[in-house]
Amino acid sequence: IDLENIAVGGHSLGGVTVLGAAYNSCCLDPRIDATIQVSGGPLPFEGGTYEGDPERPMLLVHGTADETVPINVGDVVFDTFAIPIWYLRIEGATHSGVFGGEAGELFDEASLAFLAAELRGDDDALEAMAGTAEASGIADWRVRTAAG
Repeated sequence: IDLENIAVGGHSLGGVTVLGAAYNSCCLDPRIDATIQVSGGPLPFEGGTYEGDPERPMLLVHGTADETVPINVGDVVFDTFAIPIWYLRIEGATHSGVFGGEAGELFDEASLAFLAAELRGDDDALEAMAGTAEASGIADWRVRTAAG
């Protein structure tokens, strides 16, 4: 265990918890260096806001056929949260379908690349994901490293 390089991740309500612990003023945990947020979105936390969220890198994963948390929630997170942010948007994946089959393989690859880059400094790992997502034919890889 490397206590100096910590990432947290969560799916659905777990993703909400990740957003609270890493980006909401109510609950900020300074030990967190990076986040993986899957099929969730921001909910209010008493006494806190998401304004001025820290620049913690985020891997965001969402399926376009999510029947529980609509894809537009993932799009809003991408447009308004952490910088830098990498977004694996998987065509046809459902709420839990992002973990199975070809979608799950892409999720695994993106997660490992993200963690290698953000916790070990292997920047090439994330660069390769753009080609992997495009070659899959089922995913869109979006990156935002600056405001706007």
